[in-house]
Amino acid sequence: MRIFIGTHDIAAVVTNLAEGFRNLGHHVETAVWKKHQFYPHFEYDRIIKNVRDKISFNIGDDDSVSINNIPPDFQEWMLSFDLYVFIAGQSFFQGNMDFPILKEHGKKITSFFCGSEVRHWAAAEPMWKEWGGHLPPYMRKESLKNTSNSIVQPIKQGVYWDTFANKMHNVQMAERYASTIFSVPEQSGLQSRPYQSFGLPINLDDFTFNIPARDVPVVIHTPSNKGFKRTDLVLECVERLKAEGINFDFKMLHKVPHKEILEALTDADVLVDEMSHFPAVLAYEAMASGCAVLAGNHDGVVPLPDPKERPVMHIEPSNLYEQMKRVLTDKDLRIKLAEAGAVYVKQYGDRNMVAKRMLDDVERSERGDFDYYPHYFFNDLTIPDGEILPDYLQYMRLEILMEHGIPLKSDLTRLILAGLLPSSAFKYLDTIESKQWKQPMKETAKWVWTADRENLFPIKNNSTKISIPLRTSSDTYNPFFITGAGRSGTSLVRRILIANTDIHIPPETYVLGNCVLNFEMFQFMPWEELVDIVLDLFENHNEFYTFEISLTKLRKQLKLTEKSKRSLAVILDGFFKFHAAKHSPKAKIWGDKTPMNAFSLPELLSLYPNGKFVHMLRDGYDFVFSCLQAKRYDNVPEAANRWVRSVNICRRFETLFPENFMTVKYEELVSNPSEKMKEICDFIDLEFTEDMLDSENMAEKMADTLKSGSHEQLKMSISARNVGKGRKNLTQEQKFTATKIIFPELIRYGYPIEDELVFNLRIQENNSSS
Repeated sequence: MRIFIGTHDIAAVVTNLAEGFRNLGHHVETAVWKKHQFYPHFEYDRIIKNVRDKISFNIGDDDSVSINNIPPDFQEWMLSFDLYVFIAGQSFFQGNMDFPILKEHGKKITSFFCGSEVRHWAAAEPMWKEWGGHLPPYMRKESLKNTSNSIVQPIKQGVYWDTFANKMHNVQMAERYASTIFSVPEQSGLQSRPYQSFGLPINLDDFTFNIPARDVPVVIHTPSNKGFKRTDLVLECVERLKAEGINFDFKMLHKVPHKEILEALTDADVLVDEMSHFPAVLAYEAMASGCAVLAGNHDGVVPLPDPKERPVMHIEPSNLYEQMKRVLTDKDLRIKLAEAGAVYVKQYGDRNMVAKRMLDDVERSERGDFDYYPHYFFNDLTIPDGEILPDYLQYMRLEILMEHGIPLKSDLTRLILAGLLPSSAFKYLDTIESKQWKQPMKETAKWVWTADRENLFPIKNNSTKISIPLRTSSDTYNPFFITGAGRSGTSLVRRILIANTDIHIPPETYVLGNCVLNFEMFQFMPWEELVDIVLDLFENHNEFYTFEISLTKLRKQLKLTEKSKRSLAVILDGFFKFHAAKHSPKAKIWGDKTPMNAFSLPELLSLYPNGKFVHMLRDGYDFVFSCLQAKRYDNVPEAANRWVRSVNICRRFETLFPENFMTVKYEELVSNPSEKMKEICDFIDLEFTEDMLDSENMAEKMADTLKSGSHEQLKMSISARNVGKGRKNLTQEQKFTATKIIFPELIRYGYPIEDELVFNLRIQENNSSS
């Protein structure tokens, strides 16, 4: 097989892998953009900087990219290989824009991620913190932000430019076009495709194994990047240990040629390396030289094989002093670590073995068998404030997910709302979700999921695990939901609607979102247990007493549901109809009025894709005043933030699902109730009659609202008496505090802001900026 490897020789990976492939009998050629400063003696088949400088990109108005001026002889050579191994996300051209060309010619691409080209602080920092480490301060470059929606910047700025869009471009070009990706958990925060663990190849012949076994050990620290290796902390510990009278020699080699480092390792007793999460190439070289090694070695986070086999003392900022003191004062420990290190590196670091494993992993990828399955992107990743993720990256990620699938229980709606996928992705949810990863996995650390080799078989073949769906084809009913920020007329709308005997709306449910989440979590359990899990959520809520029913009989009925009709939708439909049978026996349809459901819209839409949502909206000032008056919140900022969060998420969902959502302003409802209620009834497919408006007597049926003591006005006729109370009764200071929070949403919905408040806000902004 003809193999190409390049184009950035980090830690001699290109050189060593190339030799490993050659020793396995393959034809291998190498190329780098330019020689590495630490390996000036390494020879490559081509230096491609001059060719790269001649190539230009033509960016169309639609962000289409064409590549110009590729020398014909270079293109012929470039397309002459079967397998391409690209190190550190750097291919022949900038931005990996040659990946589509290689893919079109049927070439097999592998991307070997090394760290900084795909690691962005927005994902790395929370992951490192969760695992007990600390992201080096220099790596958090919040001042670097991408503010362009174009593909131009990610192409021209180079792989190490620290903007969110640039890192995403590097990751996604590989995920879109590579057949195999090699990576490690601590740099996988932007990844969405399963990947293989990489090995670290070294040439064992380059090292002279020697254990000095000194009483006064020689300690070396060799940072090429002092910030990444936290040299400042190492030097602090060295000074502290020397001040305590511990006897050792310390040497720091900074930016010296690799040959000098090899000589120093042979003579050293201890290497203090980087405080990341796993030993890197230098640690392997130190083990091959006879050193005891201190480096990141986080159980559960380091790449396969099993970290428990690694004879490396784990260091991080919190334990660096204790670990250094321990190894410097225990000669026997140093010797045992060095002896075990020699065995380990021969087993896992030999370049021939690493090259063979890499080729095996390429074949495994084609079979759908991977080492790691990333989760951080799906569960927690957000775009940093002030950055733009270009549209082309959103659409490229959609293509990646459609081809390679997603983890079980992924919330794709979250990705769309977070701007990581385009809004059009909603059209393809069924396609994507049909490709959920079914392989058995186990979590070795938060966000780190590995293949469960002991149980590697598809779940669908396990007859004891039958997944009960959220809904089946027989679940045809789609309810309506009245939601919003609360204190915005939701109870009034409920009062008017239940005046129609065809409709039933029970007390506020509070737990519908959790019903979906818990059902999805346990949907492989027996049906009888699922019924109990869902009904327990209702029954155990502290407001369930307002329903004035017992669910004992309902439990028995639901557990007898025939197998083909079992679903979460059946359980919920049974619950609402069971309550209606007692309190609204003539009702034909049911709905829900729970303002808190504004924060469960993704779950409800996944269960009821054709459900209807009536968003009740009220002037933010009046909402704040009403909440303070009813003692729902203690202060203005809490109430104002509650309004903004609810209004914001409802607005975003209405933009994404205009056919499912309807926003009704409270002020318009109480000013023209006949017109607005007819619009609401038309929206939810209910017949409206004028006598529904004279529904004060229905307040007595609304036990939950009356027991709360804050809805006495439900017993009164509809009027606009409460409109403007907040603007009238809040103090100027309270209104100013609220305005700073609710200002954007007020403007979006056309609510006025007093000129004096706007003037004061602008003065404050000018003062803070100056």
